[in-house]
Amino acid sequence: MSPDIEVATPDRMIKLVDHTVRFVGLVGGFVLLALMFLTVTDVGLRYFFNAPIFGGQDISVLFLLIVASLAIPYGGRAGSHVAVDLLGFVAGPKTLRWVDVAVRLVASAMLALVAWRSYLDGLSASLYGQTSDLLQLPFLPYYMFNAFGMGLYSLVLIAEFWLLLRGRTLTRLS
Repeated sequence: MSPDIEVATPDRMIKLVDHTVRFVGLVGGFVLLALMFLTVTDVGLRYFFNAPIFGGQDISVLFLLIVASLAIPYGGRAGSHVAVDLLGFVAGPKTLRWVDVAVRLVASAMLALVAWRSYLDGLSASLYGQTSDLLQLPFLPYYMFNAFGMGLYSLVLIAEFWLLLRGRTLTRLS
C-alpha cells in the first residue's frame, strides 16, 4: 500500500460523523429559533390585532418536521435518547457489549429503510402534487429532510457499530 493513501480508521470516521452531526444540529437549532420567532409573532398578531400570519400553521408544522429530522441524529450521537437498560442487571459487560453491537446494526438497517421509504414517499408526493393546506407548499423537500435525518442517524449507528466491533468504547458528543 502506498504511504500517501489514507485509510479510514474508526477514529477518523467517528470524528467526521461528529462534525457532521454537530453542524446538522446547529442548523436544526436555527430552524427552531425561526419556528419560535414565527410562533411568537403569530400569537402576538392574533392576540393584539386579530390578524394571524396567513399560513403560519403550515409553516410551523413544516419547520417542526425539519427540526425533528435534524435533531434525531444529533440526539442519538449525544446519547440524549431515552434508553432502558434491562439487561444490565442480569448480563455481564461482555454480553452487553455484543448486545449493543447487534442493536446498533439492526437499528441502522431499520433507519436506512425509513430513510429510503421517506425518499420514495417524497417522490410520490411530488408526483401526485401533495402540498400544504393554505400555502400550497410542496411536501417533497420535507420528505427529503426526513430521509436525510434518518439516513444520517443510520450512519451514526454504523460508525458506533464499527467502533464497538473494534473493541473501542463510545464517547458521546459534548
